[in-house]
Amino acid sequence: VLTLLAVTILFMLRDKKKQKELHKKQKLLEDLQTAQTRLQEIYNRDSTNYTDTVDKLKNKINGLQHQITIKEREKVRSRSSVEKVLDEAEIVCKLKKLLICNPPGMVSEKDFNELKNLINTEIPTFYNEMNPPHCILRPNEYEICILIRLKFRPADICKLTGVKEAYISNLRKRILRKLYGIEGQPRDLDARILETY
Repeated sequence: VLTLLAVTILFMLRDKKKQKELHKKQKLLEDLQTAQTRLQEIYNRDSTNYTDTVDKLKNKINGLQHQITIKEREKVRSRSSVEKVLDEAEIVCKLKKLLICNPPGMVSEKDFNELKNLINTEIPTFYNEMNPPHCILRPNEYEICILIRLKFRPADICKLTGVKEAYISNLRKRILRKLYGIEGQPRDLDARILETY
């Protein structure tokens, strides 16, 4: 009886420790997403008047991503396992279901927040790769990059965001030019984004 009680207590303590770690990680992800969104909003308005704020937010983002990366590296997962987690994530499945509705449903702000959380968890370096020091994407540009990374086709992105295909195509070319300084086809951006891991 005492052995059973001791084992039960050990399991409870272990579960409590796991819950505490999970809560810490969730808090890091929330702080990271808030800082990323705030930085994109500042750049959307006027980046010249907010240099100090932008620098502080970039430092905060880098610090949070570093902490998350360390936690994720402890898991040491292969690219295929990351892809599987992304493909099978609840929010991704929800968006795929939205696409088969008639008419197709659109992504809500809450859905985009879940997608950002998923990307920050599974590919912690994605935000920095899409927002290098020389430029910061606007929120809608970053959201399109997330959808591309999650393997949604341009036609599906149009349905999920409620914009025309020509707009998505031009946006992808603009992002390619902005991030990589390349004049190319929209699919060139897609290929680069799909390689991020």
